[in-house]
Amino acid sequence: MALVQGWGGLRVYFPTPDRVTVDHPYVKAIGLDALKKLSREYGGLPHFQLPKAERALQAVRNARIAADYSTHKTARQIAVEYGLTERQVVRLVGSMGISAPKERRQRTLF
Repeated sequence: MALVQGWGGLRVYFPTPDRVTVDHPYVKAIGLDALKKLSREYGGLPHFQLPKAERALQAVRNARIAADYSTHKTARQIAVEYGLTERQVVRLVGSMGISAPKERRQRTLF
């Protein structure tokens, strides 16, 4: 997923295993071991288009937001963290049927 976030929508090339170094830009995103595995599988092949996978990334983000909201974070905190508005967060969790924990909900007046 880190590769998609950093290079999604671009043509990518994986080096052959003998050319993988700790200085490679992909190492910073996915780690040396993961790049070595990818280079064994795809190293030396022609460049190929890495999909953006926007909907998949958005689904992962939304699941994280729902988990954060249902446990310990407020809509305000989540909005700041994800670069959204509070209204977007409230609408998102509402559409997913998620509610805040009881200890965070407003008490009734009567």
